[in-house]
Amino acid sequence: MTAIKPLRAVLALRISDLKDESTSIPRQRERCTAHVTQRGMVVVGEACDEDVSASTVSPADRPKLGAWMRRPDEFDAFVFWRQDRAVRSMTDMADLCRWARDHGKRLLFTEGGIPEVDLTSPTSEFMVMAFAFAAQMEAQAIKDRVNSWYGYARSTDRWTGGPAPFGYRTAPHPDGGKLLEVDPETAQLVREAADRVLKGDSLNEIVQDWNTRGIPTNTARARLARGKVPRETFWSGFTLGRILRSEGLLGRRQETIRDQDGKKIGMKSILIKGSYVQIAEPVIPLEVWHRVSKVLDQRATTRERSLETSALLGVVFCGACGRPLYQNRSKAKRPDGTAGKEYRYYRCIGGNGAKGCPRVRFRGDDSNGLEALVEMLFLNKVGPVEVYRRRHVEGEDHSAELDSVNRRIRRLRDDRESGLYDGADDEAEYSETMRWLMSERKRLEALPTREATVVSEPTGETYAEVWSRLDTEGRRRFLIDTGVRCEIGSVEGARRQPLITDAGAAEETANRPLLNLMLPEDLEQRVQDWMDGNTLPEVTTRTSVLLDPEVLSRFTDIKA
Repeated sequence: MTAIKPLRAVLALRISDLKDESTSIPRQRERCTAHVTQRGMVVVGEACDEDVSASTVSPADRPKLGAWMRRPDEFDAFVFWRQDRAVRSMTDMADLCRWARDHGKRLLFTEGGIPEVDLTSPTSEFMVMAFAFAAQMEAQAIKDRVNSWYGYARSTDRWTGGPAPFGYRTAPHPDGGKLLEVDPETAQLVREAADRVLKGDSLNEIVQDWNTRGIPTNTARARLARGKVPRETFWSGFTLGRILRSEGLLGRRQETIRDQDGKKIGMKSILIKGSYVQIAEPVIPLEVWHRVSKVLDQRATTRERSLETSALLGVVFCGACGRPLYQNRSKAKRPDGTAGKEYRYYRCIGGNGAKGCPRVRFRGDDSNGLEALVEMLFLNKVGPVEVYRRRHVEGEDHSAELDSVNRRIRRLRDDRESGLYDGADDEAEYSETMRWLMSERKRLEALPTREATVVSEPTGETYAEVWSRLDTEGRRRFLIDTGVRCEIGSVEGARRQPLITDAGAAEETANRPLLNLMLPEDLEQRVQDWMDGNTLPEVTTRTSVLLDPEVLSRFTDIKA
């Protein structure tokens, strides 16, 4: 006698929101597995679709369920916990039943009134469609309630849900629900990042520091707030840039911008009757936000440096085309074909687009390399001179606030002309709002304007003392902050004594690479003032190095 094979079942699990505990995936799996065991079936697989809405995604289009529907020969039945886990519309139910009938599959439900769809009975199909209609009406009712709530909440200071933006935290609202308030810890990090951007630090430098300090990301903070173990996440320059550019830092309510396909492409502030919906205090002032955004926008058109520290990036430039020299690495090959020693080089990459650029290329990592020469020239020139720290003195400029008020006035007038203020109460509201805006504009126009300035203050340390305690990246930033610029060019017919040479006497030179170190005028003057009061060896007055052929060969040749 031939044994009857048990039916092969696929557990069809779905959840719209992973935070929904009442219809959690583990609970669905438990109920479906028990149902399969009770019927003497065997589980051959699982279609688990998480964060998938049955109202918007049909069964065939779901990632996991759809994949099983395209492999009908591998199973005999789908087992759902309830009918609303399968569909929430009559159309989707009709399509699912048609697919099951065409492929000879069974549709089972562990709870909800109909244990199985009998595809041969019109009465059974009618009952199934009735349940689908009820599920569809429930879904529409939920959608209407949510849309009504969001329509109301978007014009108030209530927080509509989700993790608080970086710089804020949620707190109880006096009238129920939640609101946003400035979080002292993360707001201080935002202000630190904004200040560092304005001082010249790149986003990569800031996030590298934050990752070293173990500062958790907003995603990690949200998991900690829910009592969950945070996943290992790291800050990226892109994430930090998105936070600093967001108008949400100004305490304005944001809404999602989507393209024609419904894909999220950004966020924008909500304007109602010419005014931004303010839901919290700003983390940073409007004027600072505009300055930071402007700096980041300017940097977006330039090459972003990598996380790898390059000691002279932004310090040394090509004298022919003016472009910065970038660090490259190259490995020599031994006679047997294996990789040999790795060398670091600085080279200009502007030769293709710059007429006459020789595309200079120099070793950077040996004792006579470019880094050593720059260090020698810099310390010989300014080493004993006291360092002055530049301090930025904030100016007073209300142009950004004035521009915002003027935009709101224009929008308010446009709203009135389009007929949004068509009743007596609306006209009163329009007049009151316009009076306030006009008064605010007059107040801002009367405020004084003062340009920001930079003052120099002595630090009590010399350049040599500061240099000695800095690491590679710190020295690079120190050179940039000091205003040092080095150029590599050539001087025809020049007669110069090489500072580094194994040859004896000086000789006539032509077209020899010249490394020239330039200082800002105020530092040049302080160096001169210091020299006037001290006796110095002749070498400390030099600010250029002529590279003789033997030194040059050590820069450019690679041997195994």
